[in-house]
Amino acid sequence: MVLQIKNRDARLLWLELQAMCQRDKDRKAAPNRGTAAPQRTHEFGSKQLLEIIHSLGFVQLDSIQITARAHHHILWSRNHRYREYMLDDLISERKVFEHFTHDASVLPMAFYPYWASQFKRLGNRANRTFWGKHLPPPATIEEIYKRIKKEGPLCSRDFKGKADKSVHLWMRPPHKLALDFMWFGGRLATSHRHNFQKYYDIKSNIIPHSIAAVKYDLQTRNNWLCVEALKRLGFATYGEIQKFWDVVPLDDVKKWVATSREIIEVEVQGSDKTYRRYFALKTIKDKLANRGKLSPRLHILNPFDPLIRDRKRLAMLFGFDFKIEIFTPAAKRQYGYYICPLLDKDKFIGRIEVRVDRKKKILRAENIWVEAGQSLSQARMQKLTAELNRMARFTGAHAIEKLL
Repeated sequence: MVLQIKNRDARLLWLELQAMCQRDKDRKAAPNRGTAAPQRTHEFGSKQLLEIIHSLGFVQLDSIQITARAHHHILWSRNHRYREYMLDDLISERKVFEHFTHDASVLPMAFYPYWASQFKRLGNRANRTFWGKHLPPPATIEEIYKRIKKEGPLCSRDFKGKADKSVHLWMRPPHKLALDFMWFGGRLATSHRHNFQKYYDIKSNIIPHSIAAVKYDLQTRNNWLCVEALKRLGFATYGEIQKFWDVVPLDDVKKWVATSREIIEVEVQGSDKTYRRYFALKTIKDKLANRGKLSPRLHILNPFDPLIRDRKRLAMLFGFDFKIEIFTPAAKRQYGYYICPLLDKDKFIGRIEVRVDRKKKILRAENIWVEAGQSLSQARMQKLTAELNRMARFTGAHAIEKLL
């Protein structure tokens, strides 16, 4: 018989796989409850942070800083002892690397040998696209590479050149096209970021030789990528497995599912009570039986949080309809520019508009919308206030203005 997974069990499994549940080791009081900048502590450090990134697979990077940048907010949502310097430390320790999944992301350095397909795919795509047609000559690209090799990490501002906006509004300067072309193809790697400005260095200076020297054939890489995607999804369709890393072609995913002995079919109940067919690893039964406990926090999630990235999955499991309206004209927005979902245990109870005034060091809670069938009870308001206080400490705000 096909394993049937009830809706609440599926929601709890998804929360567990997204590192939103707690284990006994996580239930410690947060250090430094004042508003002063947190001191570095061994209670939560590189090892614990790497575990979170590993469990998620990757963390998307984004430059928008309404409260905190997406990558920092995502990590803080998993453990409120996280602080922004911790990811910088992890990058400088070469325990993670930066590249593309569906977008710019940081991934555990141990995953690097499986990323050869992505370097090849994105490098080839750059040559075939509009962007590739405007690359500078190969000799110029080599000059840029040699300069970085000689001088060390450089950013786009270290080169001269202007973008030809007559070609396209989003056109980049020739040197930036060259830098990203080599970065996508794996010749260059991200050394570090300063105020989110990317610094490029040659691969051998960033990727440890013991990691870079490991080579796997295509079948081994595809198998690993599919297995690891399904581990983090719990249950998935062909398309969901393919989109997780956005590396393995869909036809290869289908071949892997057809030939793998690790796969079973399951039926997952949606929020509408309908059961849908998915693929899962045989270990899903153990995952369902050994979950952590739901967090007592009321979470203010980042709009780019991986828990809500797949809008179809979000609606299917939780009955929650969410859209990022950053690129929606202001007059047509239903809620606002940068709106954060509110998660209480395993229910999305609403959404909130929060922003930080960094000059005045004030966190402002400007609007809140409650989902149909949900309410902001006194207990929930207390939890929301506690989360706003935690967010204020995290973002360096010294005061909160609740305009709700």
